[in-house]
Amino acid sequence: MDNLWAIGIDLGGTKIEGALVGSDGSLQHQISYPTKAASGAEAVIQQILSLISEIKQKSTEPICGVGIGIAGQIEGQVVRFAPNLNWHDIPLVEKLAPFVKAPIYLDNDVQMTTRGEKKFGAGQDCSNFICLNLGTGIGGGIVMNDSLVAGSSHTAGEFGHLTVLLNGPLCTCGNRGCLEALSSGWAIAKRAREELLDLSKDSPLFKLSQGQKENISAALVFQAAAQKDPRALIIVQNAVDALIAGLVSIINGWNPQRIILGGGLLKGYLQFLPEIKKGIYQRALPAACTALEVLTSTCQGNASLLGAAVLVFESIGDKKC
Repeated sequence: MDNLWAIGIDLGGTKIEGALVGSDGSLQHQISYPTKAASGAEAVIQQILSLISEIKQKSTEPICGVGIGIAGQIEGQVVRFAPNLNWHDIPLVEKLAPFVKAPIYLDNDVQMTTRGEKKFGAGQDCSNFICLNLGTGIGGGIVMNDSLVAGSSHTAGEFGHLTVLLNGPLCTCGNRGCLEALSSGWAIAKRAREELLDLSKDSPLFKLSQGQKENISAALVFQAAAQKDPRALIIVQNAVDALIAGLVSIINGWNPQRIILGGGLLKGYLQFLPEIKKGIYQRALPAACTALEVLTSTCQGNASLLGAAVLVFESIGDKKC
């Protein structure tokens, strides 16, 4: 069968990325822009159109559709809520369709990631697995009996909002003690910024941030922890403990064969992966761990782009994951 081609797009609050993706998993003409989220929905929609146009201009391949993964709640062709973009009820396909002239498909970004892992990554040849995406926020995707689980209102996999510490820190969802409020990129950075004024000027965290709150990111906190900064180590250890608690609940509740960890924050968590695995096997139900594998993504950060194209190919072939 000849290779098919689609444009895969990953739209986040800080970055919009796209590529031409082949049905064999190949990527070409990968492009990214900083997202103009503060400028409103229309500005971001123009960025999407510019990205699609730029990829089309670089390619001689016929494009059979466009898939867009968005960090938020998607219902059909409408973005119901995308917190990092501050979008509410945006009919995205309707706005793009007059200019794109190809089928357009939307889904949550981690659902797209899960499709990418199933087709081309660490979820291949596995009928029951869960992806957990560790980034600015935390989200998940669920494959059970070879099918992607969407839930009754398409919000299945919101594992970042599992309560792991009753009455813990406030989350962006309004609840307290969510996994995301302890282990996500924004939560780790927020905690470090709150501690900055009390830090010694000789501490790695103070030096790396140059004493400026706006310089602190989760990646920088992990870097300071690697340099044995005491405050950074406490912040990161709290995040690791909460992540273990969340994973144990996921494993006990869903009994997956594999947990696949991915996302931009995974690089920071990798140094703690042995501790995370040990904590899972110590705390989860033994019967749930009999065949459990804890793996990291093998898609080199491109799982969402790949999955966005997979949705196009499956939709055209009327074979949904």
